[in-house]
Amino acid sequence: MRNIQGNRQSGKDRGSTGLFTNILSSPPSKSRLYDTNIGNLKVVIEYFASLRNKGKLNDKEFSALITQLCADFIENKMASVLNKVLVKASKGIFEEYMNEW
Repeated sequence: MRNIQGNRQSGKDRGSTGLFTNILSSPPSKSRLYDTNIGNLKVVIEYFASLRNKGKLNDKEFSALITQLCADFIENKMASVLNKVLVKASKGIFEEYMNEW
């Protein structure tokens, strides 16, 4: 597994990343997806904060993880919004095309 800078992580570091991946990779139904993702984001931030408080992460590592976490969250949210817009636009184009026939 690679860390944020792309370097190999030791086995003990994989646990936190594994938890992060598991929490965010298994969303429930789409109706509650956004609320759940916000909840998951909070859980992961709290987990990273607890690692920082225990001295397992220094300030630089904590900052890098939070920055990456938030960037991924925003990217996923934007991709979701863009996908909805494209699907809606595609349906409109398809319906318009079918009406011409």
